[in-house]
Amino acid sequence: MRMIKWFLFFGIAFAFSWVLIFTFMQEPFRAMVTAKVLWYQSKPYPIYYFVLGSFTIGLLVGIVLLLYNFIFLNVQLHRANKRIRELEEQTSLTPSVAPIASESTPSAAINGTDFPPAM
Repeated sequence: MRMIKWFLFFGIAFAFSWVLIFTFMQEPFRAMVTAKVLWYQSKPYPIYYFVLGSFTIGLLVGIVLLLYNFIFLNVQLHRANKRIRELEEQTSLTPSVAPIASESTPSAAINGTDFPPAM
């Protein structure tokens, strides 16, 4: 079942990619335009170059943020696991102490409450 899901996912992604490729190869997207950013004006490029460039920049920014979060969360997980191991060592070295039942009511240890039994 898992393999079918992956084949379906890649098949849909492949079809979507071809739709995008054929769409951007149409005449309106081949029109040459220039980009002007502040004082810089670029050479004329087809529109789909700008779309492809913005997609690539977004992809790279996403990958950088993903790697940062992955590394940061792994460091936090490592610290938490280390702290858990330290606490487990401390609890294994500490002798177990039985809980002391309340002396005011002998049934407190049985009922698990500090209230006297109802009459």
